[in-house]
Amino acid sequence: MTNKNLYIIGNGFDIYHGVKSSYFHFKEYLNKNTPNIFECFIKYVITEDSWSNFEEALAKLDVDYILDNCSCYLKSYGADDWRDSYHHDYEYEIDIIIENLTNHLANNFKEWVQQLEIPMPNTMRHNPYLNLNINSYYLNFNYTTTLNELYNISETNILHIHGKRGSLAPLVYGHGIEPNTAYLAARGEVRSKDDLHLCEDDENDDPRVVAGRNIIKNYFLKTYKHCEKRIKVNITFFQQLKYISRICILGHSLNKVDMQYFKEIIKHINTTSVKWEISYYKESDMDKFRNIISALGIDIELIEIKKLEYFNKAV
Repeated sequence: MTNKNLYIIGNGFDIYHGVKSSYFHFKEYLNKNTPNIFECFIKYVITEDSWSNFEEALAKLDVDYILDNCSCYLKSYGADDWRDSYHHDYEYEIDIIIENLTNHLANNFKEWVQQLEIPMPNTMRHNPYLNLNINSYYLNFNYTTTLNELYNISETNILHIHGKRGSLAPLVYGHGIEPNTAYLAARGEVRSKDDLHLCEDDENDDPRVVAGRNIIKNYFLKTYKHCEKRIKVNITFFQQLKYISRICILGHSLNKVDMQYFKEIIKHINTTSVKWEISYYKESDMDKFRNIISALGIDIELIEIKKLEYFNKAV
């Protein structure tokens, strides 16, 4: 079985086939269907030009802005109009924001993925079909069934590493920064691992402030991708890659968040002989992609960069 290929499928693959699955499409969906969640997300997490880096942006929560906006609920314990509810108002307001940015956002994301339409074969006129070997392995970073519906790839050959729409399991997305580090970085308080002690609470801190901070710390945990867990659960898939001779990366941006998966692949293949073929969309990505794979220990002579449509065949 030494002639098997590994295809790594990213969102650019679905977009190429006419699926409206970019994060800009998610932005439109969110704004139309749950404007309150959209406004919260825009206000505290993401900027207009960072939707293309949606997952990485999750680690850039504006913590100080949240704390400042909720500080009006930190009533002085000695206030004349003190009420018992003031013990929890600050925590409650922060919790509403974080719920919107975690559980409610995740529900919207799942609903958006569920309604994505995969164009029928007879409507695929703008882009040619790709030349995919149906007997190969497929590491699919998408949540859709495009491979099954358009290419008749057997589900037994596909690993949906981040989940698949229609299944009971939650869809996986998130940032790739260790949660405590992400929290401190978002507050501008961490420069190295030696600064992680700053994440600890002081015994003299107002318990309401501590509770609020803990809710926010939990945000970074909830939005963390936990790639190492996904690898461990699916280690059998990676172990069987030792016989492949070619890796084709189709529509994946090679972002930092997913690099652990590529490093795991490297552990199980013959790095001196396996050829890498990588699709690109923008000219500026050509050298970037070549350098990323080369940095994993792959000889540059084994790397070929080409447009996605050059993996085509007539149907």
